[in-house]
Formats: sequence, structure tokens, C-alpha cells
Amino acid sequence: PPVVHPCVSYVRQYISTGSGGDNLDRVDSVFIWTDIGLKAKFSLIIISASYRTDIPAFYGDWFIARLEAGYCHTVNPYNQQIYPIRLDREAVSGFVFWTKNLHPFYPKLQLVRDRGFPFVVQFTINGYPRELVTAVIDAERAIGHMRDLASDFGSRVGVWRYDPVVATTMTPPDWHVDNF
Repeated sequence: PPVVHPCVSYVRQYISTGSGGDNLDRVDSVFIWTDIGLKAKFSLIIISASYRTDIPAFYGDWFIARLEAGYCHTVNPYNQQIYPIRLDREAVSGFVFWTKNLHPFYPKLQLVRDRGFPFVVQFTINGYPRELVTAVIDAERAIGHMRDLASDFGSRVGVWRYDPVVATTMTPPDWHVDNF
């Protein structure tokens, strides 16, 4: 291997499993090399679950079933290719859950923690008027969930997102300043 002093290089290894081409043993790792050789290797996959679909609000049972199975499949949005993703502790460093309603998934967070996975929750709380957003829980309830999250899992687990910022006659810029 090349000697880089000091350097962190991101490499993707593909290990053939001989299991019909599923390639479930794909491992993404970081190697730290020094002038005297390999210093450390560790996993660097952080699973974003999910920016495109609110898995905590709508697909929590599916997520836990996939976690128990140790893998899932995903579709590449650019070329529509389906590929497997390992979901075991050896391959995954942690999860980022994106949601606008944590309540349905809340009991499942302990299952994720019990399996040894660190996680953060990107929790979108805007407090928009019901005339603009009807399918999201109200801000007070969401803030309560955020407080519970901090109490039960630590103050650094919850990340408040105020996104998207929508300027309308009901929500002009000054409204956002006051609301935020």
C-alpha cells in the first residue's frame, strides 16, 4: 500500500461472497497509514434514513425488520440500479434519521441503541400554519418529542431543522424570525 504520512484515505472494498452476486460484504472503511505501516482501520458508513422518505414517521417497522435481517436494498436515483446495503454493526458507524414526526418511531430508537448503533435525529419543526401544512404534527407536540429525545438519549442526539423556509403572505420573513 502507498505510504502517506499522515493521511486518512477513504477506500471501498468489494469482497465477493459467492452468494449469487448479492455482494452483501461490501465494506466501506477508512485506513490511516503512517510511515511505519497501517495504523488503524474503521468503518465509515453513516446511513441516512432517510432524506427522501420519512422512515421514522411511516416505515419504522420496515426499518427494524431490515435491521434485524442485517441488510436492505436501495435504488440509485440516478441510474435506477438496485444494490444491497449492509446494516450490521461491523459495516455501519451510525444512522441519521430525518423526520417531521418522531412519535411513531420513538420506541424503536431504543432497539437501535440496544444493537450498539449511535444515531442522530434531524427533526424538522417549523410551526407553519395549518393552511400551509396539514399533515405534520403541531410544533408544541414536536417540541415535546424533541425534549423527550434529549432526556432519554442525550442532548446531542436531536438536531432541530427549520426547513424549508417558505415565505408567503401568512409567513413573511418577520414571521420566520419570530417563529424561529
